[in-house]
Amino acid sequence: MKEIAVNGCRECDHLSMRSRIAEALANYCHCFDGGDYDGLRNIFADAASIELGQSFSGSLDEFVLWATEQRRLGRQYSHHVTNMVVEENERGDAVSSISAVSALVASDDAKIPSRLVHGIYTDSWVRSGSSWRIRKRAYRPRITANLSG
Repeated sequence: MKEIAVNGCRECDHLSMRSRIAEALANYCHCFDGGDYDGLRNIFADAASIELGQSFSGSLDEFVLWATEQRRLGRQYSHHVTNMVVEENERGDAVSSISAVSALVASDDAKIPSRLVHGIYTDSWVRSGSSWRIRKRAYRPRITANLSG
């Protein structure tokens, strides 16, 4: 890890970065699950590329349209992100993270989850002012389970 002192505390800067990235990941879950598409746009860089396994692959604008369609079809999601690991390159100019994500999926009429999906997000981050935004997201599915019987 490159030693860069901002306000005299390299470790403080690293912890601040990790905290902001963890908050952005949590906000992603809340925004996607709650249908806050403007909020989603604030989590990703304008030119972001997003790949979600076989479900979706495209730009940020296309992702927002896809997420809107999921909601219109009555799909409700409850995302949970854990086990986050953040890494910087030696120069300190590139940041990436991996995190585990689980989501319960329910249809609007059932209100009871019918599917559980679990996988890994691999994200590349870019600094935007005092915040961090996802430049590239790749999702690798690990578990998909039907819960409805």
